[in-house]
Amino acid sequence: MKTTDKFFDNSAIAAYKNCPTFYQLRHIKGWRSEGTAMPLIFGQCWHDAMDVIWTHAKNFGPTELSHLAQAKFKETWVESGLPEDLTEEHLERFGMRIPPIAGEMLFHYIETRWKMLQSCELVACEQAFAVPLPGMADAWYIGRLDKVVDY
Repeated sequence: MKTTDKFFDNSAIAAYKNCPTFYQLRHIKGWRSEGTAMPLIFGQCWHDAMDVIWTHAKNFGPTELSHLAQAKFKETWVESGLPEDLTEEHLERFGMRIPPIAGEMLFHYIETRWKMLQSCELVACEQAFAVPLPGMADAWYIGRLDKVVDY
């Protein structure tokens, strides 16, 4: 790779497909809104909980693993500046993106995949990759694989 190479990830490509002007402002000029959108915070909480599940699946039973993952979700939630105790106003504002719903999702995620979690080996978390884009000189599609497993 050279310093003149161009890099495109899924966010940039989706932004361009949706609105070329938005792509220009966000990905070329670097304009961003203040704060972090609720879906991104929820996603980061979920991602951190998934790391707990995939890293510790062989060390705990499903119930304990679910509790650990839920605790990590809540920890990231609070670290992101969101309230530990939810009021009616919070429930209206956040909708379904709240820790109790995530707790149910995590429990069912583990329950559904328990055999696989016990059978596979985690090879890597957040494995970066870069693939040359055909027909575009010095252009690369980049991203990260959340989990790489040997199954």
